[in-house]
Amino acid sequence: QPVVPYDLADVAARQGKAFLLGEYGGISVDVPKHMWNSSCDRAAAWKKGTSDGGRISHPLPRRAWMRSVGVQASGEGIDEGGEEDSKLGGDPNSLGATFTRYNEMVGQGLLAKGLAGQIFTQITDIECERNGLLTYDRAVHKADWEVVAAANAALLRNATDLIRGYCEEQASNTAISEFVGPLSKLNDAWDELTKSITERAIKNLDELGSSSVDYAMFSGYTVLAYMWVRMADAAQAKLDAGTSETDFYEGKMAAARFYFTRILPRTDAHARAALAGADSVMTITDAGFGE
Repeated sequence: QPVVPYDLADVAARQGKAFLLGEYGGISVDVPKHMWNSSCDRAAAWKKGTSDGGRISHPLPRRAWMRSVGVQASGEGIDEGGEEDSKLGGDPNSLGATFTRYNEMVGQGLLAKGLAGQIFTQITDIECERNGLLTYDRAVHKADWEVVAAANAALLRNATDLIRGYCEEQASNTAISEFVGPLSKLNDAWDELTKSITERAIKNLDELGSSSVDYAMFSGYTVLAYMWVRMADAAQAKLDAGTSETDFYEGKMAAARFYFTRILPRTDAHARAALAGADSVMTITDAGFGE
């Protein structure tokens, strides 16, 4: 769904299982003269909402859902009766506030409950889908970029704090110490890499784009490492309890070792590439690409 899933009110039943938020967001803001086709009808595209002069037309999830995942439901855009509010206003501040609130739902309510990943819809408008943070022609930032950056930074802190807290809890667990130590160091390196790229981007915005792919890969490998430690922890507990499925759980432990010894070292290369600077990317001229 274009918003946080409607069926996660039963998230308590998913404890101990990883799940993916395949799509959330879907916040539509029209910017006249910057749309793919001004005759596009938002209602025809999604069969809901409006498209009248820059009004955000996608509803926030219900207050009841927010309570179910342990999020403080406060602020404009959510009425006290728990009904969906489809009119949040049409200015960048409203979009930025809504984007922040969505990230808070993910960070506060879902990361600690097994969320394995999430995909925001979406970076730019795509034809009649006018729910991007950028317009179709990439000419207008619909939201205050500083607000978006702050919301993303807070979401990342939630993730790294979650991993750090888990590593601290498991520091004395000798059964999985071969994984916990490397994960803890990698999590700290993730923080440092984020800080380094941010500092570079303040001086040269091209540093963001040039480092983005390698940074995303580094982040993904780190999160997967956390998941593998959790799986190894669960598998070892089953083995210690005398499970009859010994081969299966020993296979889990072996797979975790494979990941940490053969896959995770790739983060070193991605970190170096992410910090290699923008010059080698941006010095290529338009003519260098040929006809």
